[in-house]
Amino acid sequence: MPTSAAYVQQSSSRLENIDVLRGIASLAVCWFHLTNSYAQGSVAQLSGQYGWLGVEVFFVLSGFIIPHAMYSSNYELRSGWKIFIAKRLLRLDPPLPGINSPHFRIMASVDDGSNLSRCETD
Repeated sequence: MPTSAAYVQQSSSRLENIDVLRGIASLAVCWFHLTNSYAQGSVAQLSGQYGWLGVEVFFVLSGFIIPHAMYSSNYELRSGWKIFIAKRLLRLDPPLPGINSPHFRIMASVDDGSNLSRCETD
């Protein structure tokens, strides 16, 4: 039985290359947000101007990861998709209140409502 890194990577259920791409994409988005407020044309601002592409990379990777996960778990399209969605919601939705609650509290304490006029449509 071979013990090379290539064999270990093939037998693993995680795809390390995909994880690396996800990490690079998330760093690109963070760098974009960090440097977006710098002066226009500065080296810092120019270095992050294409960081928004990290979001596009995430969408492409999700388009691969979701069907791959379903295929690897032997889901059947007619019956297994409901179980897949239920598991995904149970994994992703519980953290949302914990993340959003402090965020909304901070925003409510900082914002006095004067910015609501920006939300009006023309």
